[in-house]
Amino acid sequence: MRRKFSSTKIIAAAVILSACLAAQGQQNHTNCYPDPPPALSDEVDKTVDRILQIGPDELLSRINTMVSLTVSDALGGDGAAVARKLEAYRYLGETARTDKQVGASATSSGSTSAVDKPGLISLLGFAVEHGAIQQDVSSTALTLTTSPYAIVALAKGDSPQTYQDYSLLNRLGVSATFDLTNQNNILANATRKQLTELTAKFRISGDRSTRSAGFQHFWDTEIAPAIKNRLNAKVDLTMPIVNDPQLAALVDPRSPASMAVALKSQIKTYLDSHKIDTDEKKASVTSALREMILCALKTSVYDRITSGTLSLSDNTKQQVAGALATLFAAEAQVAAAQVSLQQFLKTFMKTGNLLTLAYTDHRMVVSSNYSEVQFLFERHVAPIEIIANAGISFYDKPDPAKNQQTVRDYSGAVSFEGSSKSPFRSVSDDLSKVTYSLTARYERLKENENMIGLNPNVASAQAKVEIPIALGVSIPVSYTYSSATETSMKSENKFNIGLNFDIDKLYSVVKPGH
Repeated sequence: MRRKFSSTKIIAAAVILSACLAAQGQQNHTNCYPDPPPALSDEVDKTVDRILQIGPDELLSRINTMVSLTVSDALGGDGAAVARKLEAYRYLGETARTDKQVGASATSSGSTSAVDKPGLISLLGFAVEHGAIQQDVSSTALTLTTSPYAIVALAKGDSPQTYQDYSLLNRLGVSATFDLTNQNNILANATRKQLTELTAKFRISGDRSTRSAGFQHFWDTEIAPAIKNRLNAKVDLTMPIVNDPQLAALVDPRSPASMAVALKSQIKTYLDSHKIDTDEKKASVTSALREMILCALKTSVYDRITSGTLSLSDNTKQQVAGALATLFAAEAQVAAAQVSLQQFLKTFMKTGNLLTLAYTDHRMVVSSNYSEVQFLFERHVAPIEIIANAGISFYDKPDPAKNQQTVRDYSGAVSFEGSSKSPFRSVSDDLSKVTYSLTARYERLKENENMIGLNPNVASAQAKVEIPIALGVSIPVSYTYSSATETSMKSENKFNIGLNFDIDKLYSVVKPGH
C-alpha cells in the first residue's frame, strides 16, 4: 500500500493558526468593575471598537446608554442580556455549510475528493492538498477559489441586499489549481506555468447562503421585529438619564461636572501616547480603554448611587424601573427569536435541491489538454447528504496516435455524507461541523478501449473525513482505492491529506463585530 502525506509544515501552520484564533476568542476582564451586567459589558466593548475606528468623540454619543445600564445595575436591577448574537446569527449559518468545496476538482492529481460539491465560495477560498484519485501519480496542489460577486462585495460591502442586487454574479464561482513545487512560498506557485486546471461553476438552483432571499424573508418577518423592539426599549432606558438633572450633568459635555468630558480627555491622552501598529498593541489598548470606561462608570455612577452620595428622585427610579420592565420584555422576545433562528438554521441548511453546472479546463503536462462538463447535485435525505456528479469530457485536440477521440470519457460519482459537531471550536459561535463521507466513482475512458495494458473502466471508492481545526480552517483526510488508473491496469491504494481555508466562514463571524 502506498501512503502519501503532505509536509509537516502544513499541519504545524494549522495548529499555530488554531491557537491564534482561540486566543482571539478570549474575553477581557476588568478589575475595577469585576462583574458588570452583560448588557453594559457588551455596550462598553462596542464603544471601544468605535473609538478605535472613529476617535474619542464617539464616547459622547454612547455614554447615555452606558450610564443608564450602570444606574439600573446600581438600583438593583438584574441587567439585560444583549441581543447582539442575533445579528451575528444572520451570518453564522455560513459556518454550518458543508455543501462547498474549497479544494481542487475530483479529477485533479492533487485533490483529496472523489466527488465535486455544488455549493459556491462567495468571497475567497484557499486550499493546499496532496494526493490523487484515479491517476497513478500524486502531486501537491494549490487551489484559489472566488466569485465575481467578491469584487462587488469589496466595493459595496457584503450584505443581504448587495447579494440579492447582484444575484447573477453570486451564481458564478471560479477557481484555479496550480502544481505546488515551491512549498516554502506557496503563493509563488500561482503562475501560468504551474496552472493545471481552471474551473467555472454556475448555480442553477438552490441557495443555502444566509444572504439569500429565502433566509432574508425569514429574518424580516421573524427576527427583525424583535431586534427593533429591543433597540426601542434601549432608547427608552436612556430617557431618565436625560430628564434627571444630576445624571444629565454627568453626561452633558457642557457641564463642568461632566464625567463624560473627563473620560474623553483621559482616553484621548492615552491614545496619543500609544501607537497601535501591531495586533498585540491593539489588544493591549482595547483592554486599557475598556478598563478606563468601566472604572469611570463604577466610581462616578455605581458607587455614588449605592453609597447615597448621588440620590435619585422617586420619579427617576420609577422611570428606570418602567424602562427596565419594557427592556426585559423585549429581551424575552429576543431570546425566543434566537431559539427560533437556531432551529430555522438547522433546517435551512438542509432544504431544497442544489444543482450546479461546472466546466473545467485541464492543462496536462504529458498528455493532451481536455475540457470537462459536469452536473453537480446535492439533496438532504435524513440523516445524510446525497451528492451526485455526472460528466463528460472532450479533448481540445485529440491525438489519433494515442487512440484519442473527441470524447475523452464519461464519468459519474455518488457520495453519502454525514456530519457531527466539531470538538475543535476556537470561537463559541462557530457552527462548523466534522463531515465524513463514502464515495463511489466510475469513469469510462474511451482512449483505453481495445488497448493492451490499459483498462477503459476505472472505478474507485473513497472514505473521507474533514475536520475543522479553527474558524474557517479544516483538514481533509481521505483513503481511496482505485481498481485501475488512467494509465495502468494496476489497482491503487492511497491516503491523501490537505489544508483548507474558507474565508467566507471567517468573515461571517468577524463581520458582526465591525
